[in-house]
Amino acid sequence: MGINASTIQTLYIAYFNRPADMAGLTYWEGQLDANKISLAGLAQSFSEQVEYKNVYFGKSTVDVVTALYKNLFDRSPDAAGLVYWVQQIETKAVNIGTAALAIVNGPVGGSTDDQMIAAKLRFATAFTGILNTPEKQASYLDPDALDAMKVILSTVKPGVDMPPLLIPAYPKILPVKSVVFDAITTLDSLKNSSTLDQDSIGAHVSLTALPFAAKTAVLQIGGKNIAVDSTISKEDTSVDFSFARMPTYLSDSGKVLLLDASGNVLSTSENLYLLKHTYKHAGPNAAVNFHVTATGGYVVAGKVNASNTGLIAEATLDTSQLVGGRIELKYSDNLSSFNTLATKNITSATDSSIKFDLSNMGTSLLQKVMSRDATFYFRVIDSSGLVTQVSSEKFIHDYLSPSSPRKASIFNLQNGGSEISVNITAGQMNGGKALLLLDGNVMATDSQIAANDGDVRFALDAGSASSLLSGIDTGRAQIKLLDASGNSVTENLQYFSISKNPANLGVDLTPPQAASTNPFTIIRVPEPSIGFSFEKGTKAILKFSEPTTKEITLNNILVTDWFDNFSIEGYFGSGAMGTWNAAGDQFTITLGDNSLVAFSLTHLTLVGVKDLAGNVADITFNP
Repeated sequence: MGINASTIQTLYIAYFNRPADMAGLTYWEGQLDANKISLAGLAQSFSEQVEYKNVYFGKSTVDVVTALYKNLFDRSPDAAGLVYWVQQIETKAVNIGTAALAIVNGPVGGSTDDQMIAAKLRFATAFTGILNTPEKQASYLDPDALDAMKVILSTVKPGVDMPPLLIPAYPKILPVKSVVFDAITTLDSLKNSSTLDQDSIGAHVSLTALPFAAKTAVLQIGGKNIAVDSTISKEDTSVDFSFARMPTYLSDSGKVLLLDASGNVLSTSENLYLLKHTYKHAGPNAAVNFHVTATGGYVVAGKVNASNTGLIAEATLDTSQLVGGRIELKYSDNLSSFNTLATKNITSATDSSIKFDLSNMGTSLLQKVMSRDATFYFRVIDSSGLVTQVSSEKFIHDYLSPSSPRKASIFNLQNGGSEISVNITAGQMNGGKALLLLDGNVMATDSQIAANDGDVRFALDAGSASSLLSGIDTGRAQIKLLDASGNSVTENLQYFSISKNPANLGVDLTPPQAASTNPFTIIRVPEPSIGFSFEKGTKAILKFSEPTTKEITLNNILVTDWFDNFSIEGYFGSGAMGTWNAAGDQFTITLGDNSLVAFSLTHLTLVGVKDLAGNVADITFNP
């Protein structure tokens, strides 16, 4: 085989983890032989094909470089190599094709990596060579056949050359009777839902029948081999899989591959994702009455605020059968793996009340742990290694204090008393409360604050009103805002702009809001390549209920992800623009290059929108 054909075959392995199909090999070899494309151009062209987009859609540069190494060398890249190539690609010093070609040609002759490529190339070359009829060539292009060859190619190792396998015919799709997962959750947590897939340590798949020659079954989820059952026989109608923990969700699609003794794919099951799943408990008894509370400062159930300094987790557990095991307190922010906060060994069979006291974590460590909304887990591991766990409700993190008020009005009432109105930023205090203080003591409270309220109000009798006015003049009167998460701000009323004119009862105190009709409109760029909304040039038009002072820029916008997990300052891409219309009641965001914001999947919060009367609100727009 010529050098051009070898290079083409190696690029198929590198990019797609499969042997070349005959049509692709013939086409690209013709392009190279006729000098219509260079090797570097060829490598880059592979990254522009539909198959590349299907395989790597949504993947980061780190993911792509890691895949190249694994496909070629059956290993992850070394740290230095990964950092180097990612930096080279992301800074556009080289394109992905140049990087791929360099990685392909990088191994030193005789090295482990060189031997691995050589073994895979020998197999792939032999395999493509047996695609010598139109029927076999067409068969190989079937998606299930391509998937099967990826599984088989991943088993090729140096020194154990495999003969070219017969191309699988169009795989027979086997109906599935039932799918049961052994889940490491409590019995009362089990439900017919794929949300428990990652808590599973085993699966039982019941099929209508197994092919006569089937010797091995492979459980494949999201294109990854999760587990193998090599104990099946012709009489079986089901397969069983065990694994440490499923590394991916079944929502990525899943199936069972049935292989013969030589590794040929005989049949595949229908898509497991489309079926109803059931779960059965696997592991020790679970803890009950599990709850986590913040400590220090102002404590609000289910939330962590800027004043809190630690956590306490408690549960009840029957340890009579658990001596030699352990208990772990874990948390997860839904974007990363489980993290362990604390561990206890089970040494007594009579323990029942278990407590993790982390009240002295300190504000800095607590906020590092709770940098996003998180769920806590009380995990019990018995002496044999089986696990069960219970979880808390999602803990909400909120370290932002309410905006400081600066404006107040005092109105005379017919009963001789007064009403004090203090302007607040609407959208920040829903469910919170406001305290009117004199010499540190509470004079009045407003605890009926709704999401769109632009002020808080306190009613005082004549004597209290007189004392308040004196306190304002001498700097002894304060307003304290305490939001629903427990964050607070306290300001001295002496420094406020205060109107004492009863005529101000007619003043506009209504904060701005999103428009009632079509407040959030997305205008896509022509012919979008995918179904989201983060392409350069895509626009989001945000409409308000009234004119504003037009002070908001892209820097005043928070983006909440589609899991409602957390808010960050959105990166709208290089060259992004935010523009106001002349009236100040419409703001348009135009995405730039490499935006991290997909309008159709996120909520946008504009912080500190001010109307022409000076009322302020944080306004959230939902797609």
